[in-house]
Amino acid sequence: MISFIIVLLVLCGGSVFYGRYGSRVFDIDKNRPTPVQTMDDGVDYVLLPTWKISLIQFLNIAVLWRYFAWCNQELSVFTLWSLTVYLASKRRNYYVTLIPALFMTCVTTTYIYLMRLRQYCGAPQYSMKFP
Repeated sequence: MISFIIVLLVLCGGSVFYGRYGSRVFDIDKNRPTPVQTMDDGVDYVLLPTWKISLIQFLNIAVLWRYFAWCNQELSVFTLWSLTVYLASKRRNYYVTLIPALFMTCVTTTYIYLMRLRQYCGAPQYSMKFP
């Protein structure tokens, strides 16, 4: 639980510092009107409070699925590798967990690689059969 809190604090702190760094590098003008302010039509452009925009972005299932789709498999990879190291240090039969750990590592890293390939490189949709 403590590691979750630490990671959450690092994530929040990193986003704050990265946002400040980006605004300095790209010379963001806070007084410049955004498209929602200049073209507010009540249908396509609706001015919302910041907390609602953040909630919509956070709860978007497409965004959440990108990060949590491989989370369960990654947990099994870490668990299997931890058990493999533990069994090997105790001089036990560690092949029981080594073979599934290798398999799950290959499956998970392939999924992450293909997910990023599809997202950034525009790989064809028909070549991937996963969400």
